[in-house]
Formats: sequence, C-alpha cells, structure tokens
Amino acid sequence: MTVCDARPTFATAARLPGADEVVVRWPHQYLREEAEAGRIDRRTALTVLTHDPKFDIPLLEVALRLDVAFVGAMGSRRTHEEREAQLRAAGVTEAELARLSSPIGLDLGRGPGGDRGLDRRGDHRPPVGRCGHPAVAPRRPHPPPHA
Repeated sequence: MTVCDARPTFATAARLPGADEVVVRWPHQYLREEAEAGRIDRRTALTVLTHDPKFDIPLLEVALRLDVAFVGAMGSRRTHEEREAQLRAAGVTEAELARLSSPIGLDLGRGPGGDRGLDRRGDHRPPVGRCGHPAVAPRRPHPPPHA
C-alpha cells in the first residue's frame, strides 16, 4: 500500500508503519505520473481520506478517469454532496462521477452535521488505508471485487 500526502508532517514512515511506501507529493500529480508510467491498473483501489477539497477535487478528477477497481472518498453526506458539485463544475461527467463510492465508511447514525466514518473493511472491497491521508493506492493490488 502506498500513502501519498503533500504534507510532510503527516506523510512519514513512523506515522504509517504499515505502508509499503510513503510519498510526500501532491496526490493528483503523483497519481497521474504513476498512471502514465503504467503502475496503475484495473486491480488498483484508490481512497481519498482528507475531507479537504484542495486535495480531494484534483485527485478525484484524475482517479475517476482511470480504469481502476475502486475509487472511494471519506466524508459526511454533506461533504459528498459538496464534492460532487465541485467535481461537476470541474468537468467530471456523470458517468465518471457514478464510479465514485462516497461517502465511504460506516454510518454510525450521528445525523446531520455529526457523520463519522470508520474503516470500510466490512464492505466487500479491498481493505485500504488509514483515515486522515489523501490517497492510498495498493502497491500489491488486490483483485477487483467479485472478479
């Protein structure tokens, strides 16, 4: 699993001992370069975990246009609605947007303004990442769900 975060304070091997690789870069730039180099494929799962549009929107614009197994994003339902609107404004098509699984996490029933998520390992998708980091892409990809 690769964790990519533009913030060097958060992207450290000490904070992320389970990661195969920790990359300090803008996630959308890193993802684009990895895709162009042929290191992203249909077995790749990508999650966006920051809840911050300056990371989320550019990264999702790239991710939703790639042929990958899964693209998901953490956040509340309100964050999801705002994110969808921003992606549409950025030119993401409805077909591309339909590929986004969001919000990922378990509904803890906290209601409006209090949504909180947990790791989505209970879902039948590849287990990926830790909360709080913009992008996670498995280095040793899992097969697509229901392959």
